[in-house]
Amino acid sequence: MKLKDFDFRVWDKGINKYIENQTIAILNNRIFAGNTHEGQIGEFEFMSENYDNDIEIELWTGFYDKNGKKIYEGDIIRCEYHDGCILTYIIIFKYGSFYASEYNSSYIDLISEISLENYEIIGNIHENPELLKC
Repeated sequence: MKLKDFDFRVWDKGINKYIENQTIAILNNRIFAGNTHEGQIGEFEFMSENYDNDIEIELWTGFYDKNGKKIYEGDIIRCEYHDGCILTYIIIFKYGSFYASEYNSSYIDLISEISLENYEIIGNIHENPELLKC
């Protein structure tokens, strides 16, 4: 993935929702959020003193699910296999790569475009944690 393709989303733990249409800046462990418009940086508003405790930055894997949706770290994906077996995984970033992991399991599988062609995003760890519990 090239830097121009880099993408992420931000989960705000204080309000329990994703920060939409914002540009996030972290300076000296302080978070600022603002809007950019046509390449121009607008006003940034102070959000928090300690970003480690208040937000989670989730990276885009560089891959899409079978419906064309971007797959981010923290997404919950599902695949139905030819034999009718349905498996659910969470996307994690570990050891410098993205993996699909079964809930409460030490098993992880390195993801690739080929491995994701039959998967679809059904939620994420913040808004739909119940999807991981069987």
